[in-house]
Amino acid sequence: MYDIKDIFDDHVYPKLDRRELLSPLEPEDLGHAFRVNCPECGRHTAVISKEGRYIRCRGEGGCGYVEGIWSYVQKSRGLSHTETFLYLADHVDYVVTHPGPYDFSRLFAAQRKSLLLEDFLAWSGTQLETAADALEYLTKRRGFTLAAIREVKLGYYPSQKAALTYLTERGYGRDAIEEAGLFTKGLGDTHRLVTGYRDRVGRLTGIACRYVGDPPAGTPKYLYSYGIDKSTPYNLHKARDFMELIIVEGIFDVLSMRVHGIDTVIGVEGARLTREQVRQLAGCGIRKVILGFDRDDAGRKATEAALDILLGQTGIRSYVLELPEGYTHPDELIEDEGVEAYWERIKGAEQGAVWKARRLLSRYSLDTDIGRDGAFREGMGFEETIRDPADGQHFRETLAEALEMPLDQLLVTLRTERDVQLRRHLEAGYRDLLDEAGRLLQAGRFTRLREHLQNGLYALRSREMVRRVRYFDRNEFLERVKAVPVDEVDLGIPGLTRLVNLRRGDLVVVGARGRHGKSTFAYNLFLNLVERYPEAPSLFFGYEIPDHIAMARLATIWARKHRGARYAYRDDVIANYRDGRFPKEVFEAFNGLGQYGLEKRFGFVYRPGSTVDQVVSYAQKAADERGKVGAVLVDYLELVRTATLRDEEFRAAEVMSKLRQLAQELSTPVFVFTLMAQARGAAQEISAMDTVAVGRELARRRPTLEDFVHPRRLQMESATVLGIYNHEREKDTFLRGVEPRDTSPLDVFVVANREGSAGSLTLSFDMKSGWIGEEK
Repeated sequence: MYDIKDIFDDHVYPKLDRRELLSPLEPEDLGHAFRVNCPECGRHTAVISKEGRYIRCRGEGGCGYVEGIWSYVQKSRGLSHTETFLYLADHVDYVVTHPGPYDFSRLFAAQRKSLLLEDFLAWSGTQLETAADALEYLTKRRGFTLAAIREVKLGYYPSQKAALTYLTERGYGRDAIEEAGLFTKGLGDTHRLVTGYRDRVGRLTGIACRYVGDPPAGTPKYLYSYGIDKSTPYNLHKARDFMELIIVEGIFDVLSMRVHGIDTVIGVEGARLTREQVRQLAGCGIRKVILGFDRDDAGRKATEAALDILLGQTGIRSYVLELPEGYTHPDELIEDEGVEAYWERIKGAEQGAVWKARRLLSRYSLDTDIGRDGAFREGMGFEETIRDPADGQHFRETLAEALEMPLDQLLVTLRTERDVQLRRHLEAGYRDLLDEAGRLLQAGRFTRLREHLQNGLYALRSREMVRRVRYFDRNEFLERVKAVPVDEVDLGIPGLTRLVNLRRGDLVVVGARGRHGKSTFAYNLFLNLVERYPEAPSLFFGYEIPDHIAMARLATIWARKHRGARYAYRDDVIANYRDGRFPKEVFEAFNGLGQYGLEKRFGFVYRPGSTVDQVVSYAQKAADERGKVGAVLVDYLELVRTATLRDEEFRAAEVMSKLRQLAQELSTPVFVFTLMAQARGAAQEISAMDTVAVGRELARRRPTLEDFVHPRRLQMESATVLGIYNHEREKDTFLRGVEPRDTSPLDVFVVANREGSAGSLTLSFDMKSGWIGEEK
């Protein structure tokens, strides 16, 4: 089961066009929201905010209807959970690559919790209207107007008993209320001023309750409901559409600035910006942040810690806003001098790298040699962590000016010191590598020893310095290229061999839509390579299809290829596994495959969850044992894991890069298979008799490079990108009431090629046996 919550939250929900999605309900633009016809009572009294999740029919004339967008779409269109997900993904043009089945449990649990908390927050807003102490604090101490209080949706939590009574009347069970965290100790007791805490798409994950007034010593200002997710900066769901954000401390600083018209503001608890929060900012497309923490020691330390994270990655430029002398909090400046004074401070914000350099230098006495040396060495260490070249330049310039060193002299000194440090690190690294190698050798763990030396030497080589520049040597070059294999790889199908023009050491990507025959094409290719290159083992790494099914499919392909017999792998092979009563040709196929195994030319590995490093290690082991490897096939890219990376784009990049390196290192072709997006646009019902229209629709739906998940990365890393296109499977999507044939034309076409060449080939696909080839 494939969990879709993160995909839905990151790629689908934020891009939904409420006006278009709810067009059957006749949306009326109210500025901040849409008024629509209520799906329940039919009156034009329901409202949904422009970033909202729920349609509500409340207020005067309302029937009390509350329903989420997902539920409305599902019910109104009569869709299943999977169909609803795919419909909404298609609405925002998001390509869903995983074929399913999908796990909706986390998404639905979050939606149920959010709906309950939305009801609680609306109720707490009505309670605030009669809470004199809270209103006095907000209006007199914090400067909120009653309109502003309603706008930012503040509330009052009178007691847990009152909340229980209200929510049970609304139909919620006590367990659900408790799971939502509303019975957390202190909420509705010592801490009663309520605001909702939302994730990056605006879904409530909990509530934050503030002490009304100044809390006693030892009492925190805020308490949070149990189970709240604070990994998202406060107010990010409102500010995420802006490319530039201001980051401040605490919730009320954000609320105060919002009511003064500053919408591009988010808050982090305790002024602690985390790496996860920075990752979310980058994922939302944020390009610039201004740190506006309080003017005190804690605020300065928080600013420095945030810059340590921000300057260590590319893509987000950082600046620091310093409040004037005499002001500690942003709202104090706004209250005294107006919001224009704060905007002026924003315009004058200092570059983060410059602020960090000044902060670092302030810890040393620069009029002494010891102080200058200490500042230089700490600065040198931090400068290494700065990823953005412009930030690095600003940091170095500030350092050079303060140390009264010419910038070019500083750069030379930095490089010299860095080389010395690198040499020390390398010496220590080689010592550690050899020490561990000695222990493994003594223990007789030779496989682990080889992997340890291989990985360790690769890591150390990547850090070594360039010792000398090598210029072109004609004689050395001509001697070296004599050993380079130039023979074309025979793929077992003459037309396919000519089309691909594959060389050893090439990485080839093969993509297809679901059910178009991606894995079947891989099995045919694998069998052809095993038979064409008996002197070297070919390896197949399967991630999706268990080996007992894969072997059945290989057997029916073998029987069709060598005996002309057409058998179905499920009905004629798998169904007979228990009693072993296979057709004669299938017996012969298993004997043939078994002989390939005995000759060590056939390796099939089914290990779901294995990493790309394990694939590489397995192939290298086979090359060590047999001298070389015939080919490596990996089915398929989306399921190959990496040791550490979780981000999908970076994961795919690492997998592709390591498989390309494997192909070059072993001088063997590597094939990696991947899914492609379904054809865009609604399916047209076309009569099978209208052959012109059928041909036109088949041509329109033919996939392109952009239908791959990571098209540019695939094109960059591979020698060739191929697409395969099954006519009969595609017809299933737009021909109604026509039984598909069991033989189909299968187009194989070059999507991208290192030499720029293109072309295509139409093969015959026997969909009963799985054989693919050229009909004679």
